[in-house]
Amino acid sequence: MQTKINKAVFPLAGIGALAPSASGTGNMLAIVDKPLLQYAIEEALAAGVAEMVFVAGKDDSAMQAMVTSLLPSGTKIHFIRIDSREPIDALLCTEDIIGNDPFAVIHPADLVDAETPALKQLLGVHASYGTSVIGVETIAREYSDEHAVIAGSSVAERTIEVRQIVTNPAPVHAPSTLAAIGRYVLMPSIFQQLRMLKDAGRNKATLNDAIDLLLKNERVIACQFEGIRYDCASTLGFLQATVQFGLRHPGVSNEFRAFLRNLPFIHSAPTIQLAAALPQINQAIAIAG
Repeated sequence: MQTKINKAVFPLAGIGALAPSASGTGNMLAIVDKPLLQYAIEEALAAGVAEMVFVAGKDDSAMQAMVTSLLPSGTKIHFIRIDSREPIDALLCTEDIIGNDPFAVIHPADLVDAETPALKQLLGVHASYGTSVIGVETIAREYSDEHAVIAGSSVAERTIEVRQIVTNPAPVHAPSTLAAIGRYVLMPSIFQQLRMLKDAGRNKATLNDAIDLLLKNERVIACQFEGIRYDCASTLGFLQATVQFGLRHPGVSNEFRAFLRNLPFIHSAPTIQLAAALPQINQAIAIAG
């Protein structure tokens, strides 16, 4: 029987973020009428997480009040402020709180729209294998140099035994088209790998680099989750998520759909960012009716 995952770490204010542009303010940006951080908290609660650790910058004094306002009573909260924006420090500072328990990591800027919450899917894989689990999605090979890409072999449907993680490989060198996103379930042994990287002076290294080291000693499984991930640290991803969630919002969906149908850019030359989003926007409008 595997240990239940009760704890989750949320790196905020760009600390430990997958994308440097994900700022503390960004975590509070709303998709329609709900902050990105609230989506992440609700995903953790739906997965049974009862203890949450939020890591923010030393000057983010207002963030704690915002976080507290988003949580239901009875949730155990830890709020850590650090004078560092390095990915390694964002997790190392939580070691005393995490202790010897497996735990989850959620990056709020990665918004996952899924019938079964992404973290809950990862926890199901962890319950089966008892290992660290990485959430992954399929990407276009030409974008591999913007992601950490895994090499591995399938062990079950949507489940991959990881052999290696390669950070930002050139498309020609990418070992696959499966890339890590901001959802993890980690064994506490990850802290040893993080300390090794820090002791070696690799302060710019990421969690994915630590997991690659972990592979020398432990099994790691990747979960190709069911759902759509929106990179809300990017302008395009934020636009795509806003359109998709707006078309489903009970209070504004009809008016928003009519607004999109009548926008000139749907029928004429759009801006570069909107041009990239148009296929999804038009598909979403068609599905929504």
